[in-house]
Parts: sequence; structure tokens; C-alpha cells
Amino acid sequence: MSTLIRAIGLLSIVFVPGLAQAFATCGVSALALNFGNYDHLNPFANFSQTTITVSCQENALIGLGDTVIYTIGLDGGSSGDTSNRALSQGGDNLHYNLYSEPTHTLVWGDDSGNQVGGVLAVPLCVLGLGCAVVSAPHTAYGRIPAGQSVSPGSYSDTITVTVTY
Repeated sequence: MSTLIRAIGLLSIVFVPGLAQAFATCGVSALALNFGNYDHLNPFANFSQTTITVSCQENALIGLGDTVIYTIGLDGGSSGDTSNRALSQGGDNLHYNLYSEPTHTLVWGDDSGNQVGGVLAVPLCVLGLGCAVVSAPHTAYGRIPAGQSVSPGSYSDTITVTVTY
């Protein structure tokens, strides 16, 4: 008998601007991570990925160009634990995690030891042409370990994405 288990991780977004880069304005966008149907027998299944994009532009009033250094943190979701995230439906939990690289060894978390970071060179604003937006995509890799016995249904979790710059 086959069971249908749909697993979707939702990403919500929080911005934490830093004081050092007050002349640039940054934002972040993220797509939902959809694992599809969970195969509890196959250790080589149950992988997915999504893109988290940081975008910055110069403040139009000041507009001299900036270098923006940022970090991206992902919280533990409903479990509150970045080392043991859980998709849930009713009383069932389907454990998974998010990683910063495709080998699924470095858990992407929300403290300084396991965040992802980057640098964006934000060009100056040109009068009459406006301010250019520069972006940097980052891939989040998800994995649900095989061997978990849960009831059929749709499982979900919400991860808060925090960008500090």
C-alpha cells in the first residue's frame, strides 16, 4: 500500500538592517521549498532546493554607491531547533533539514557559525536614470531522511529568513 505524503516548507522573511550601511536598502525574496511526495523507503529520494535572493539598491536621496556585506539566517521553524527541523500535520512530525551546500552536510541556521553571507557592490544612483538593483541568489538544499513512519497527508513548516546587513 502506498501512502501520499506531500511536504512543503514555507519561507517567511525578516529584514535586519545594520547601521553601517544606512545608504543602501536591501530586501530578500524566497520561493517555497517543495519536497513533493515523501518516499520513506528510499534514502536517495526526498531532496529539494529553493533560491533565496538578496537584492540591494542605493538610497536615491544619497546615492553614492556602497558595498553591502550581509548574512542570511534561517530559523528552526516550528521545532525551534535548526538541527532538527520538522514538517508537521496534526500530531505527526516529519523531520528534515536545510543545508547551505548540495552535499547536505552544513546545516543552514540562524547563528553566526552556520549562516550564509555575501557582498554586493551597489552602484551609485544616476540622476534621471534611477538606482540600479543588484541581486545575489543563494540556494537552500533540503533533505528529509528516509525511514520515518508518518500518516499520509500534507506536511508543512514555516522558516523565517533573516537578512542582516
